[in-house]
Amino acid sequence: MKKYIVLLLFLLTTTHIQTMSAVSDTMMVYDVVKKSLMTMIPVLYDKEVPFDKTNSYIGTMANKVELSTTPPTVNVIQQTQFSDIARADQFF
Repeated sequence: MKKYIVLLLFLLTTTHIQTMSAVSDTMMVYDVVKKSLMTMIPVLYDKEVPFDKTNSYIGTMANKVELSTTPPTVNVIQQTQFSDIARADQFF
């Protein structure tokens, strides 16, 4: 009986240690306007594939464009540098 208890305790502690050491890839998204927090659950992936990538595609015009890294100053939420969501056709 003692052997079963020791084995059960060993299995429970190793399982608990494995779950505690696992890295969670849950993403938290904060909405500034609504002041709400949304949780995006992890996506399952194939652990058998050690590395993979997608090919880049420049497009049909075959030229690269450098995008600005400066924070926006127009169409922002008050007292932040977060852009307010708007349709692109409103700016063109």
